[in-house]
Amino acid sequence: MAGGRDNVIAELVTDHREVEEMSARFDKAVPGSEDRKQIVHELTIEPVRHSVAEEEHLYPAVRRHVPGGDAPAD
Repeated sequence: MAGGRDNVIAELVTDHREVEEMSARFDKAVPGSEDRKQIVHELTIEPVRHSVAEEEHLYPAVRRHVPGGDAPAD
C-alpha cells in the first residue's frame, strides 16, 4: 500500500511542477501564437485531470487513513 500512496503523491507533485513549467512557457510565448494557444489548452486540461485524480484517489485515502481526515479532505 505504501508504494501506491507514494506513487500518487509523486504524481500529484509532478503535476504541480508541470503546471508551473507550462505557466513559464506561456509567459515566454508570443501573444497570439499557436504555441501560446496550445499552452492555454494544456493549462485548461491539466488542472481538470489533476482534480479528478485528487477526488478519486487522494481525498478518499485521506478520509480513510488520516485521523480526522474529513476536514483536510474537504
